[in-house]
Amino acid sequence: MKLKLKLRSVVLAAILCCATATSTALADPFIPAAGAGTMKISVKSISADRRFLPAFGSATRPAHSSLSETRLQASGTIGLGGRWALQFDFRAAKLTRSTKARKGRPGVTSSRTGLQDQQIGIVRGLSASPTFAQAIALNVIVPTGKTGPNAPNLGDGHLAFEPQYQFGVRGARHGSFAVLSMGPRFYSGGAGTLFRVNGEAGRRLSRAFTGKLGLFYSTTLGAKGTTAFIDANVLRGAVFLQLSHGRLRPEIGYERDIAGAGRHAEQRFTFAVTTHY
Repeated sequence: MKLKLKLRSVVLAAILCCATATSTALADPFIPAAGAGTMKISVKSISADRRFLPAFGSATRPAHSSLSETRLQASGTIGLGGRWALQFDFRAAKLTRSTKARKGRPGVTSSRTGLQDQQIGIVRGLSASPTFAQAIALNVIVPTGKTGPNAPNLGDGHLAFEPQYQFGVRGARHGSFAVLSMGPRFYSGGAGTLFRVNGEAGRRLSRAFTGKLGLFYSTTLGAKGTTAFIDANVLRGAVFLQLSHGRLRPEIGYERDIAGAGRHAEQRFTFAVTTHY
């Protein structure tokens, strides 16, 4: 337990230090001008054949089943005018689960294709300057992903609300930036609460290329109370290389689960294109 708490404290401290050390290339990364915004289209290839131990940590063991997922994702922001903006994260995927044969039982493969849970939120800017910006947001996660016992779940199966605090900073050197968002995610139906932190820091490597590092951390708050309880304890690291080409910014990336508890240890390959309009 002490090791688990210590590791989580180090994780949160590292994310906060990362986010405050550098900053965003925009004066306000959260509130675009009215009618302006960003759109990011991503294709992710996700796979996992190992599983974290029940206690939170980096140790894994071979899993009884393997997962593979191809995900199409569209996310971004739209300026509404004043200090208001809309943010969204829409997803669809094909998810396949393969169970290994053991003790005379044959292996079984099942898959499901369709929409995953969709997220939409409203953002209110609090302050913005050439070096610092902050905002608050409220997201709604709509459970459009199918769930069931005979195939992998495409969603959590519960409506959720997620208040967020967001901030971004700009470093002393041109082209360095960091952004961070954090907040609890409250699930309906007694499915529990998660606390989630998402951070990204980057630096311009040349006139055309920008390198970025990302961290995502999720932890379950409270003890498991019902069969519907959502347990998502994971720390994920990421590295990206982005090319600036006019309004289009293609990028490639690699993400990997660094630590977790009782879940598949995933790795992700990403190709994405971001456009500013």
